[in-house]
Amino acid sequence: MGYCRAASVLVALFITSLSLPVAFGDTVISSEEVEILEAGSFQIPSEWSFETTTGFSTDQAEYTIGMVADGEMSFTHARPDNFAEYTSWASSGCSSCNATFGEPDGYYSWSKGPDITDEGDTVTLD
Repeated sequence: MGYCRAASVLVALFITSLSLPVAFGDTVISSEEVEILEAGSFQIPSEWSFETTTGFSTDQAEYTIGMVADGEMSFTHARPDNFAEYTSWASSGCSSCNATFGEPDGYYSWSKGPDITDEGDTVTLD
């Protein structure tokens, strides 16, 4: 009898908990404008000078221009289009590699950058 009553109470609690909406939220207490760049305004472009370098070097950046105009600072990155493609197949590799040896086989590998490591054969990139 006690077991049935305990089971009934648990079932009732479970069904009641399903009917309660579950929602959590946070209330915005305040908001304010924060001046991020207090060094000056962009209204007078002659107050600003830009130096464009590559990475953390002192080499001049070829494709990047910084400027202040119309009360805003902007950077333009204008690189030439590069549509070059190169396809090659490995002549050797590890046993767990994807088997791209000597001929097309449906597998592929790709790189976002110019650094490609190649061993075991001669490769000439144009």
